[in-house]
Amino acid sequence: MFQKARESTKKYHTDLYKKSVLFEKGTWLEKPVPDILAVGKKLTEKHNFLALDLGSGIGRNAIPLAKILQQNGVKIICVDYLPIAIEKLNEYAKKHHVKENISGYVSPAEDFLIKKNKYDFIFSHGALAHVKDKKTLLKTLENIANGTKKNGYVYLSIESDLEEIEMNTKKKIKPLVEVSLTSDELKKIYQDLFKDWTIKVLRKDPYIEHYEENFKGIEWKCNFMVIVAKKN
Repeated sequence: MFQKARESTKKYHTDLYKKSVLFEKGTWLEKPVPDILAVGKKLTEKHNFLALDLGSGIGRNAIPLAKILQQNGVKIICVDYLPIAIEKLNEYAKKHHVKENISGYVSPAEDFLIKKNKYDFIFSHGALAHVKDKKTLLKTLENIANGTKKNGYVYLSIESDLEEIEMNTKKKIKPLVEVSLTSDELKKIYQDLFKDWTIKVLRKDPYIEHYEENFKGIEWKCNFMVIVAKKN
């Protein structure tokens, strides 16, 4: 199941990165996540800022964040398991004049070594449901918490309550996803892990996307479970 889900995820993102460009209108690459930039703006007075983007893709969030914090000597470590994502990330970083602020690494998020108390900001949007299994997810989240410096921030957004529907027949399809959790399960995981932090945001964001597969229209729905927290 994991391998099939991983291949499906890989194909979807590879096809998207080949046919779409960063910040292309009408795609989810069009704009960065506002919560991520909001954290960056809170930290504009901090110098030699170090951030980690797990599941960076082609730079949708890292590049705008680098532009906000460029004068502060920001360095953003971007991790993605798709070589095409990091290849295009490097191209776009150069195009947007933040090449010196961004370093890309090809690696699954769960395999990337996160050193303790290293980062001022760790963020991940729509990537951590694609780790191997729930146990791996919990370990990765623990590593993220441990890797954040005192007074540092995390932003996490993980898919939950997944549904897929074939649009012509309205038939439900079992979603191909590596880790399938409900929003209530994820909320409890967040609350337990970050109980000693200051939680700034904890919410559920509904999301719907339509795509075509094997000449069939598919509606893909989920709730992104979002947390922004500051380490005390």
